[in-house]
Amino acid sequence: MADPSSSSSSSAYPVQVRQATSSLCTPPSLLAQFTSPLPSRLYSRQYAALYDFRLRKLRRGRLLAKAKAKWQDTEESTGGQGKPTYTERILEVKRGKVTYITGIVYTEMRLKPDVLQDLTREQYLPPLPPVSSYSDPTTDHIYLEDESGRLRLVGPILSDEAHRGSWITGTVGAFLGTEMETGEFQVQDVCWPGLPERQSGTKGLGASGAGKNKKVKLEEDESARGSRKGGEEDEYVVLLSGLDLGGSSAEGDEGAAAGQEDLGFASNEMRLSLLSEWIGGEIAPQGEDGKTTSRIAGVVIAGNLMAVQKADGSLFYAPDGTTASTGGDSKASLSNKSGKPTAASKASAALNPSPPSVLLSHLLPLSASLPIVLMPGATDPASAALPQQGIHRAVLQGAGRWSGSPDATSKSKDEAENGVKAPREVRGGIELYNNPSWVQFGSKKILATSGQNLDDIMKYIPVRARAEAAGEQPNGSASQDKMDLDSGEAAQEGEGAPSNSANGASRAAGAGESQQEMGEEEEEEDERLTAAGRLLEFGHVAPTAPDTLWCFPFTDRDPFILDTTPDVLVIGNQPNFATKIVHHHGHQGEGEKEATRVILLPRFSKTGEVALLNLRSGAVRRVKVGWAL
Repeated sequence: MADPSSSSSSSAYPVQVRQATSSLCTPPSLLAQFTSPLPSRLYSRQYAALYDFRLRKLRRGRLLAKAKAKWQDTEESTGGQGKPTYTERILEVKRGKVTYITGIVYTEMRLKPDVLQDLTREQYLPPLPPVSSYSDPTTDHIYLEDESGRLRLVGPILSDEAHRGSWITGTVGAFLGTEMETGEFQVQDVCWPGLPERQSGTKGLGASGAGKNKKVKLEEDESARGSRKGGEEDEYVVLLSGLDLGGSSAEGDEGAAAGQEDLGFASNEMRLSLLSEWIGGEIAPQGEDGKTTSRIAGVVIAGNLMAVQKADGSLFYAPDGTTASTGGDSKASLSNKSGKPTAASKASAALNPSPPSVLLSHLLPLSASLPIVLMPGATDPASAALPQQGIHRAVLQGAGRWSGSPDATSKSKDEAENGVKAPREVRGGIELYNNPSWVQFGSKKILATSGQNLDDIMKYIPVRARAEAAGEQPNGSASQDKMDLDSGEAAQEGEGAPSNSANGASRAAGAGESQQEMGEEEEEEDERLTAAGRLLEFGHVAPTAPDTLWCFPFTDRDPFILDTTPDVLVIGNQPNFATKIVHHHGHQGEGEKEATRVILLPRFSKTGEVALLNLRSGAVRRVKVGWAL
């Protein structure tokens, strides 16, 4: 990013007038999908109705039609045993007969949280520490359930690399196979519901973005900037997540010092200041004339706007929207003997604005000409259960100063005649959306989440080192202690090295560890992209809810079912930036393939990176906000 001091001269860098014509126009029907009014949040209900609704809707809506088109008229998938037939109920499956059944996947994991065990441990033992993965290939079992019962699934396909990470609790699928004498179902093939077909007349991802069915390299995205002469028709949306205001940039980040060295500063507020200046057209990266920022149509911040405050008494939130120090060794007392705040406490509070105040101080000027969408995340003051409702305006006092309003004052023809609410064409203001939420700019439909759904799914995917260790053991058993000591055994292998080569060995080990960490990060990045793409195959945004992901106990609907095909799927607060294009058919499994771009957004407080989405082509590129001191 260029030095802001060089942008003060109008001759060196003229400020561009905003020229974007696309507006924020999310239809009310899409906004209502993830809305849960307060009277409907009744926790006295059971979650069985949610699973039952999910199974019935996906099975009748898309899954059966897709499974019949895939298996009913072919004998190739059965190995010459005849055409498979459909069995409606799991308990009606006949042994030795090739058939396909539908149901909800349930993965039995001993490391998964258990409420009954937690209640038992409360009486005698301290709670267990949180785990990064629920998976243990040596003890995990996969079942398929429907209204009648459950059936255990077995077969080589369950451990196949092509289906790695597919067996997630809560997903609805169709399974082709045969029940064996042991009562287990030998799976030969699997079919997922997928996405519904796009409505006629929608543009989809775009011609330039639908030609690659692989992970898109950043260099390709960066070079695509000049592919269109002038770029007058290109308009963009800025996507980011993880501002973490109110917390240290190094808080909770391993190796944060290296990230600060790359960015040149350590303050999250400073990064947000530079970001707002770049979006506002006051500064620009080297080699750009500012026309790109003048074509920005909106900003979407996907969760974690504020950081979690440590419970050490260092900060507290005052009623007036400021924070003040409460440490025991503070030089100035917060109040005098009469209980009134002292001058020192008022000065301290004034110098420590609260995270909402910092956020609004940077976003309100931009919201005068840009629609800014704010979504809650895991660390924000919102409900912990999904779908998270928008942050209350009492938290963001002044957010309605530039409240969005319809672009036209007159009602549309459909709204006037049929009573159908037309989408508001918002060209400015701060919009408080839910998580997950639909966001539409022009004709581009974006499905955005703050990342809790993908983070929870990653806990179901076996760790490669653990899976390889389990595969090496012929008896198929491994203890948790053995898994936890793998790193310690690797460290002990070098204890017997000669002393005269200790320095060289340590340098070589350091280089090897660095390369290994980079390789592990790339593998995790690929796995996260694959898992995010499978959400589109599942036709569901949060399949692990309510098993291991909190959600409201819905009885008459499942808001996480995808009834609309998104053009872009955005998942925030991930370790690294990544993107790819996922191709898929309609629910009939026929016709031309459609495409959806998947974007993983990193935490802005850690990386200083945002994504710039081209609304015309669907292309995306990464922008790093910062300057080198």
